Order: sequence, then structure tokens, then C-alpha cells
Amino acid sequence: MSADTDLYSHIKSMMYTTVPTYVICLIAFTLVGLHYSGQTLSAPELIQLKQYLALEFSINPLTLLPLIVLLVLSIKRTPAEASMLASVATAVVLAVAMQDRTVTEVLNSLHVGYIADTGLERLDVLLSRGGIESMMWTMSLALLALSLGGILDRAGFARVLLSGLLGRIKRSASLMTTTIGAGVVANMSMGEAYLSIIFGGQIFKESYEKDNLEKHMLSRCLEEGATLSTSLIPWTTSGAFIT
Repeated sequence: MSADTDLYSHIKSMMYTTVPTYVICLIAFTLVGLHYSGQTLSAPELIQLKQYLALEFSINPLTLLPLIVLLVLSIKRTPAEASMLASVATAVVLAVAMQDRTVTEVLNSLHVGYIADTGLERLDVLLSRGGIESMMWTMSLALLALSLGGILDRAGFARVLLSGLLGRIKRSASLMTTTIGAGVVANMSMGEAYLSIIFGGQIFKESYEKDNLEKHMLSRCLEEGATLSTSLIPWTTSGAFIT
């Protein structure tokens, strides 16, 4: 939205950097895995886990339907919000129809998360998670950061600070590098990737238009600077959630 490009053009543009990165990571982790082995479960433990899962849930190919719905709608380039809503609605129907859960239980799980009570502690720890409440602390940080960002935007602080720098940029490569760097710095100063992306789009949009660069190039640079760095900075909302 901040770059005025659609989601699927943005994803296609991101493939140029994410696919090589994925391949490099896949090779690196494969090589590391050849030399190190982690703890493995014994056959009886695996059988026990499967038995407890079978007692708690009805597991069959139909349980993949929400994922299939999301995938099909994404391929058809349906808006992301509508695709996710359709997938969640499908999952709710399946939970009520196939998993012997009431509508109240399912809606409570969406709000407070699923609380497993299988009788197997290891499995309960694995399954008991999710819900809107589990994200509320992080969401409150995001709301506070966005409120601060609104003040900074209205006051024009960011534009004044970067106006001199933008005037010195002569090449497209320098503009893209500056966009990525600005995203990292914005994360460090404001603590919220969404805010960094919104600010970046507002500040750099005109410069990209003057250089005749596609809008998805701006969205990709914003993503690579703001989104990828947020998990590496402990005081951002993503960093706080991870730690």
C-alpha cells in the first residue's frame, strides 16, 4: 500500500532476492546437518505421540482444506484479507463438523488460543498456543509505535532529515541502497517495521517516480530494509515477540 503496488507484483519482485537466499540457506543448513545431529525420538515415543493425536483429533486429508482454499485464492490473486478470512472460516466449519468442537470452543480458541489436554505433557506444550491474546502485547507496542509515527509524520521530522540526502542521490542504485538503509535506521529509531515501511513509501515514492523505477522496486527495497532487519533488533515489536 505505501508503495502503491499490488501484493502479487510485490511478491514476484521479491523472488529475485528471496529465492537465491533460500537456496543458499538450504545448502548451508544441509552441510551443517551432515556434521551435527540433534536429539531424536525413539520409535515407541513416536507411536505414543501418534496415538494421542489420533485420540484428540480426526486427522484426514480434509483437514488440509483451509490451506488449499488459501492457496487457490492466492493463485487467483484474490485480496489477501478475503483469502485469509475464507481460510479461517473453512477451518472453523471443519473444527465444528469434524473435530467434535462447539462453535463457542472454536471462537474461544481464536481469541485466547487452543489449550490442549491430551494427557501427554510434551504434546500439550506443543499444541497449546495461538489466539489473538497471545499477540496483544506485541500489538500494543505496534499501536504505540504507530501513534508516535503519526506525530513524527505530521510534524515533518523525517522528511526534513532526509530531504538533504535525497537531493544528493544521483543514481538508481544509490536510491535503492538508501531506501534499504533508511528502513534499518527507521526500525532502530521507531521500533516498528510497519511504520518504517509507511514512512519509507511516503518519503521515497517521488524519487522512484523521477527515476522511472517500477513501484514494486520501491516495495521490495522497503521490505528488504524494514522487514528483514526487524527481527534482528531486540526493541522492535518483532524482536520483542521473538525474545
